[in-house]
Amino acid sequence: MLVVEDDDLIASLLADELGEFGYAAVGPARTLTEATALASTAALDGALIDADLEGESVLPVAKILFERDIPFVFTTGDTERPEGMFHDVPRLLKPFTVKELQSTLELLLRERAR
Repeated sequence: MLVVEDDDLIASLLADELGEFGYAAVGPARTLTEATALASTAALDGALIDADLEGESVLPVAKILFERDIPFVFTTGDTERPEGMFHDVPRLLKPFTVKELQSTLELLLRERAR
């Protein structure tokens, strides 16, 4: 599971929680360059991507994941949804709980299995 997050504390917490849920965390990618490289090449079951990395949009990463048919969730503090083709992508509004994270991941991966 790819983790794209520029906040070190949140990235660490997400990686730890993913491990607790039985997923292997890839990353965390803290920059758009790192995120793009991992999204393009890593073997991934899914991804948690912060909608904004140091002021840069992660839509290029979302496009790569979409093209590779890898499900993902936006994690964001912004209440507005991304425009265009990603308006239907699930999102977790920060701050979110561990239970919300787990439920969202289960739903995301269950839908992929269909």
